[in-house]
Amino acid sequence: HYDDADATLIRAAAHVALEVARAPDSVARAHVLDASRLLGTPVRLFDAMGNVRAESAPASPMPRFTLVQASNAAPARPYSSFVAAAPTMLDRREQLERLGVLSVDGQRWRVHVASVAGTDLQLAALRSLAPLDASVAMFGRLMVVMAVLGATAGWGLGRLVAGRALRPVATMTEAARRIASAGDFSQRVPEAASDDELG
Repeated sequence: HYDDADATLIRAAAHVALEVARAPDSVARAHVLDASRLLGTPVRLFDAMGNVRAESAPASPMPRFTLVQASNAAPARPYSSFVAAAPTMLDRREQLERLGVLSVDGQRWRVHVASVAGTDLQLAALRSLAPLDASVAMFGRLMVVMAVLGATAGWGLGRLVAGRALRPVATMTEAARRIASAGDFSQRVPEAASDDELG
C-alpha cells in the first residue's frame, strides 16, 4: 500500500536524520548511512550548497538526482486519481507535503527530504515505487477480469432464473396461439406442476 510505504519512508528518514545528527564525525555518519539500507531506504546526504556529502550503499542502484530535484519533487500522492478516492492513512498534511515523486530514467521514486538537526545538512530518503506500481496494475487487471466474470455469471444466472420463471407464461401463450389459430375452444392449457399464481 502506498500509504504504508510513505509512513515507512518518513519514519526511516527521521530515524536516519536523528542518527546522523548524533554521529560525532563523518566516519560515524557513513556507518549510519550504510546501516540505513537495512531499513530498505537508500539515503543521500547533501550540504547547504546542494553537494552530495555522503550516501548509503543501497542494495540496488540509487538514481542520480540533486537536492533541488528532490526538494522540488511534486508533493503529490504517487498513485492514480482512481486510487486517490480512498482517504490517506497519513494524518498530518505537512507529512504529505514533504513527500514527492521523482522520475529518473523512467522509474518512479518516492522521495522525502528531512533536515538534520543542528547541521546545515539535508537528507533525501528514497523508495522505489516500481513494486507498488506493479502490484496496483495487477490488481486493476484482476478487477477487470472479476467484473467480466461477475457480469457473465450474473447474466447467465438471470437468464436461467427468468427462463424457469416465465416457462408457464410461454406455455399459456403457445396454448392461446394454438386455440386462436385452430378456432378450437375445447383445447385446454396443460396444468402447471407448480402451485403459484399461474399453476
